[in-house]
Amino acid sequence: MDVAPTVDGEEIESETVEVESGETKDVEFTVTKEEAGNYTVSVHGRTTILEVTAEALEELLIGHSPLFTRDEFFRTLVRATQYYCQAHEGISQNWMNPHNTSAQQIKDMKYMIQQGVDGIIASPISASACASVVDTAYSQNIPTVTYNTDAPTKNVAATVMVNNETLGAAAAEALIEKMKKAGVELEGTAVIDGGDKTWPQAQARTRGFEKVFEEYPGLEIVKYWNEGWDMKKAKDKMTQYLIAHGKPLIAVGVNNTTNSGVIEALRAQDALVPRSQPNEHVWTAFIGLNSVVQEAMKNGYAEISSNQPNLIYGTLALYLVERCIRNGPTPLADPGDVPEPGDTVIADPSKPIGEIEEGTWNLALPKPTVLSGVDIAKQKWTPCPVVEKDGHPWIVTEPLVVEWDKAYTAPVYVNLAPKWLE
Repeated sequence: MDVAPTVDGEEIESETVEVESGETKDVEFTVTKEEAGNYTVSVHGRTTILEVTAEALEELLIGHSPLFTRDEFFRTLVRATQYYCQAHEGISQNWMNPHNTSAQQIKDMKYMIQQGVDGIIASPISASACASVVDTAYSQNIPTVTYNTDAPTKNVAATVMVNNETLGAAAAEALIEKMKKAGVELEGTAVIDGGDKTWPQAQARTRGFEKVFEEYPGLEIVKYWNEGWDMKKAKDKMTQYLIAHGKPLIAVGVNNTTNSGVIEALRAQDALVPRSQPNEHVWTAFIGLNSVVQEAMKNGYAEISSNQPNLIYGTLALYLVERCIRNGPTPLADPGDVPEPGDTVIADPSKPIGEIEEGTWNLALPKPTVLSGVDIAKQKWTPCPVVEKDGHPWIVTEPLVVEWDKAYTAPVYVNLAPKWLE
């Protein structure tokens, strides 16, 4: 007789067995399942349940140092990492808020190393100072993955970050396109609140805006800076400009605090006029879509927002540092743990993690991706290239440009995770 068992309806193997009348014979079949769960096994009309249990994972403790948590972008970013650890077995984090102070961040990270964390994820405040701590961690077999900002050392396992110049340029290009469609003459002043000049990211975003605006001879570019990413300073600088020069044609901000400052200054000077009055309207574009920008878009005061996948940043950093630790042969970034420069990263949950064909790396977050009711996998960040930066891989995430009519539906944190901001 033929013995052909099935597992969940799929035949695994067939064997012909000769059995005399009244005799019994044992027949063994082996099946391997990569995922834990219950599987239905059937043979000759009889059914049983095969229970596959996962091997318990060694608990990993990951140190986490964000920039701060004072704005919506970072509050939801840190919440995502907290919920990720709750939803995934074998990983927890010790996160410490440096309040945008480099000295405190360095102190915190050194404490994490002394505490014996298995890995570190961080958004460096001072790139050079953080690099020294990353090197110390590396010397003790503790891998570090950076996100949002980076540290200039080859000992970073990988960084997950947008190209900030591209982020600014994408917002500027989308704004100019909107203005052209509205029949607006590109003649006048474009004011850029560049934020904190000491930050390379602020300079890069400002440069992205500038490069696009420079293509139009009729635009006069005015830029100003404010230290510490301070909303009041941003408002004061924009207010000073409005009092001295009147309304510009264009006004842009490079992060949530500068965005809010620009909007509030326009409002205070009665210069916040909806786009339905094109001759009086100040055309605006912002990097980041917080609730202030969202409301301005709804009311016709703002046009464009260029965004980073913040819910992906920290969670992907956690996953990458975990891969470095668990995959071996060392806890550091070995070949195959993270994508390499020259690869293109995709995020396809139906495909295995790793290089699926030459030059293409699949880096879908492990399930569950629904964290405290929010599906973070809805944030778009791929396909994206991997390039070399300071001797380590940089996964260059894609910016997401949101136009005013998508302000309440685009897959950004203010829409995906509003309850996290309550």
